[in-house]
Order: sequence, then structure tokens, then C-alpha cells
Amino acid sequence: PGLCLHARRKNSLIAYRCDWNKAASMAEEREAVSGPAGGRGADARFVDSAFSRGLYGACHGVGWVLSKVFLRAEVIGRENIPAKGRVIFASNHRSYADPPLLGFMIRRPLHFVAKAELFRNALFGRVLRNVHAFPVSRSGIDREMLRWAMAVLEAERALLLFPEGTRSMGDELLPPRPGIGCLAQKSGAPVIPTYIHNSWRILPPGSAIIRPHKLYVCLGKPMRVPELSEGDVRSQVHAEFSLQVMTSISNLRSDLLKSIGRGEPCDQEEGAR
Repeated sequence: PGLCLHARRKNSLIAYRCDWNKAASMAEEREAVSGPAGGRGADARFVDSAFSRGLYGACHGVGWVLSKVFLRAEVIGRENIPAKGRVIFASNHRSYADPPLLGFMIRRPLHFVAKAELFRNALFGRVLRNVHAFPVSRSGIDREMLRWAMAVLEAERALLLFPEGTRSMGDELLPPRPGIGCLAQKSGAPVIPTYIHNSWRILPPGSAIIRPHKLYVCLGKPMRVPELSEGDVRSQVHAEFSLQVMTSISNLRSDLLKSIGRGEPCDQEEGAR
């Protein structure tokens, strides 16, 4: 329920697969020249300092309290979060509020991407980098973004990604981009399917006003890309794994709606308001 695996999804995966393979190839070529990700040759925008850790910790603490008080936030499946080590949180995406809300409610410090336009102001851009954000262009896959993501994971940290690649404006989950499978396979990191509910009502599209609504964050069991066998097409394995992750996110959504006594049509009704 909530996830239609139809022909347009397959076509989208084929197009995105080419982009990610090209980006991965370019990143590997650059790594051969400048050194492994995470070292001196890695992107300097991967900020790791006492100031950045303190700023993130302060934002996390304040945000957690405010979310619990004003949004009555609830996390389901917290036991699925690894205490340490590299991990990818793969979430649905309905609102610009998703990254901070997930950062508030997940105990591991999260590294995430944000649209490049937000970094145009030098001061605000510096703040974003110090709370673990990285600029990404809307035009397509950025090889520097791929290198940054690999550096985060090789540093045994937690990475937040949105497999859909953009915000969904309706109740239906969008087709995933296979990049999540590429990163998981290259880094060996487990993927935690994540579903965030009501974030679009908390910060609706086109609004700058936070509205108090019950927030749910559901976390599934860790998933890993299967070992490649002889004859496997790497890009196909990545695409299939990305679909499996989105299916798990859809299942989390269905289970939540059942547990809170709401049927499948509820998001569609909300989206029409």
C-alpha cells in the first residue's frame, strides 16, 4: 500500500542508474589522484571540529525537547539504531523540515545534504556546514557529493539520505534513485529504512510557519546490499536494493497508519487541504 511499482518507476531507475554510475566512476578516478575519501584529499567541507560537535549537540538537545513538548514526537523502532559505526538512514521526504526533525529525534549525529541555494549566504552556509550539512545541486548527481558521502561513512558516522531525491507532494512515495544501493554497496554500511509522518503538516510547502502536529518517526531493521555473485550486474543490484528500501519505508508507513487507527486514504485527504 502506498507504493506503486509501475513502468514509470522502472524507466526512472534506468535513467538515474546511468547518472550514479557515471558519478561513481568519476569519483574513483579522482580518488586515484587525490587520495582516499576522508583524508587530506577529501572535500574540505566535511567539517569535524569541537565547535561543530558542540553546535550540533546543542541544536539536537534543544530540538529534541521542543519536539517532545510541542510536536508530541514519538520514535518507533529506536532499538534498530546501531550504537556506533557507519550507517545510512533512508527516509521518505515530504517537507523541508525533514532533516532537522530527523536530526532531533535520532540519537546519532546525522550528516545530510541540503540544496545549494541555502549556502549562498556565507554566514548561514558556515552554520549549515557546522551542523553536518553539505550542498547539493538540483541539476543531478554531484561527484563531490558522492565523495563527501563516502568520507562520512568511512569515518564511521551516520548519513541521512532521501532515496526519492526530492520532496513528494502527495501521499504516494516516489520512485527511488539507485544511489542508495551504490553507496551502501561501496561503503558496506547498513541501511535503516525510515518513515517520518506529519512533517509536511508541521512545515507545509510554501510556508515558513511551524505548526504543532503529532510527529512520528519510524525506524525499520537494518538492510544490507546482497553480496554480488558471478554474472550479477552491479547497477541492477543497486536498483533492486533501492526498491527494497522504498518498499520497507512503505511498509513502515502502512504499519503506523494501522497502529494509530487511520486508513490508507488519510494522507490523500490531508494533501487536498
